[in-house]
Amino acid sequence: MNAVTINNTFFQTGAFNVNCYVPYLKVKINAIDQNVPNEIRLKVVSNKVKPILERRFTGKYNIDIEFEQTIMDGNDCYINFRLKLNAFNNN
Repeated sequence: MNAVTINNTFFQTGAFNVNCYVPYLKVKINAIDQNVPNEIRLKVVSNKVKPILERRFTGKYNIDIEFEQTIMDGNDCYINFRLKLNAFNNN
């Protein structure tokens, strides 16, 4: 998880990314090893993680999912949840 933005006022707002890694499946296509997204595993991970992250409202903070996306590059495949935070800075 990483914080993209956050401010230092009494009422704080910010955005966070939570990434869930899902390894590629290795398959042979025309005798060549290929990496393909594991669609079933991506769906299972999303269905398990999403309820944990969405709509968390307490007296000190609120967190909700802004969006969810699958990100794939040559080496990695993961689900990215972008979270929005609203919190009170009581320090």
